[in-house]
Amino acid sequence: MSAMYKSLPAFLFVFFVAPLSVSAQVVFTEIMYSPDGADGGREWVEVKNTSGSAIDLGGWKLFENETNHYIKAAAEGATTTLLSGGYAVITDNPASFLVDWSNFSGLLLDSAFSLGNTGETLVLRNGELVDVNTVAYDAALGADGDGKSLQFVGGEWVAAAPTPGKENEVTAPQNEPLMMSGV
Repeated sequence: MSAMYKSLPAFLFVFFVAPLSVSAQVVFTEIMYSPDGADGGREWVEVKNTSGSAIDLGGWKLFENETNHYIKAAAEGATTTLLSGGYAVITDNPASFLVDWSNFSGLLLDSAFSLGNTGETLVLRNGELVDVNTVAYDAALGADGDGKSLQFVGGEWVAAAPTPGKENEVTAPQNEPLMMSGV
């Protein structure tokens, strides 16, 4: 058998199978690290599945404060599967989250964590403890006790009104005029 045919399986794996595993991504999109008032039980992070396939987050970990925190369904028997293009909220207290966000109807996941109000690094790890996404935030970015969250918009983290389970919507600050088109 020629060398070309012996390397064919490796070629097929690299160009057809490897891109599928590389494209499977879950990324941080929003962080509520310092809610207005008491933090206890009211912190959460939002993630988005940017891949073309559903991903089961059961067994994944949220690494913060030097600890791998479990991720599980918020309700008994609920799913941990994040659909392609979908968002999930991971909270440290699902009941408190639902009091604050009573209209929330998306994928709600439970974990045990306490986000630092001055900042820290968060890592999302899959079931094999491989780092999937990492973000470092700092209070200097904003959203420190003012009711706003940090949101990933246009390639940067900005403070804005929270949008748990939905695409982040950032509007122009009130002191800047909005650009109107077609007027």
